[in-house]
Amino acid sequence: AALDANRRLARPHKKMSSTPDSRGRVAFSEEYVARLLACNPLETLEQLVSRVDGLLQRIHESPGEPQYRRVRLMHPTIKTEVLASTGGLETLLLVGFRRSSEVTSALEEVITYAPGTSTSSAGLMILQEEIKSWRSWLQEQLRGALLMREQQEQALRLQRKAKMAAKAVDGAEEDKDEDENLQMESVTLSPGVPCAACEITVRLSNSMSLKGGFYFDEPCSSVYTFVRASGKVRGTFRLLFPGAVGEGRVFPEVDHDGTSDGPATLLEAGCFPRCTLILSLERDREQQRVAASGDALREEAAARARAVHVQSVAKKQRKERELREREERAFQDDREDMRDRSRQIG
Repeated sequence: AALDANRRLARPHKKMSSTPDSRGRVAFSEEYVARLLACNPLETLEQLVSRVDGLLQRIHESPGEPQYRRVRLMHPTIKTEVLASTGGLETLLLVGFRRSSEVTSALEEVITYAPGTSTSSAGLMILQEEIKSWRSWLQEQLRGALLMREQQEQALRLQRKAKMAAKAVDGAEEDKDEDENLQMESVTLSPGVPCAACEITVRLSNSMSLKGGFYFDEPCSSVYTFVRASGKVRGTFRLLFPGAVGEGRVFPEVDHDGTSDGPATLLEAGCFPRCTLILSLERDREQQRVAASGDALREEAAARARAVHVQSVAKKQRKERELREREERAFQDDREDMRDRSRQIG
């Protein structure tokens, strides 16, 4: 029960933050940023959360002080502990920092927390409440990372048991299999490996990629939701496994029920501990169909042209043959006339 409660608490929310920044951009959703943060190693995530929480704490304690609400992005500490992490800048924008359009140099770029907020006591109290909620959200991400680590260990144990059972059926040595799985577990849970139970990378059509962390028991449709939430893909699309040919290797989007033979979770789909998918846009396939139909039309036109040419050549040859035959008949008739005249004279 405690694990289920923590899971509900740590899973990313789906609430959208639609506050635009000074450049007209809309802040990222909590779910999207949570997926990005889950790709960081646990130690990196702790460092990032600690730094952002410290910034928010200073603003919470002195909301009326402008200097505490301004952060220089190229500050060495911010650059190494926040921006160097996956989803660091997105986290700053999500919790309320906004870029300034007045800065002309990247080295001088400054972000300001909640610009334009009322300086009245009521406005500052509302600001403090928002900061408090965002600080709680950051701590939830840490708890979610710990939960993902526990789920990763659980999935590894399930894999180990499945391999041991398969080896037992085949008559192999279980001790050797146990040692191999323990080595795999130690490598997978090393500090340099992300804490996400399933790390999924989606290759986009523009040579870019998206990377997100997921629970291994999440439905496959959560990957499609993550790609749509990124805002980098427009239109209808589908995800394919690398080297997929035909519809058989399409990554499923619809959640399957218990009676379906398709994979219902990321673990069943073979996405643990990490997986790479390829995004295919519907318009790309439509363009391919149009191109294929255009090629067919051009081929048909070329075939008709070849047929017309063959008919023209055959007609010309037939006329030439008929002309030669007429000339030959005329020549034979002239010879017969000359012979008849010769006989009459003789």
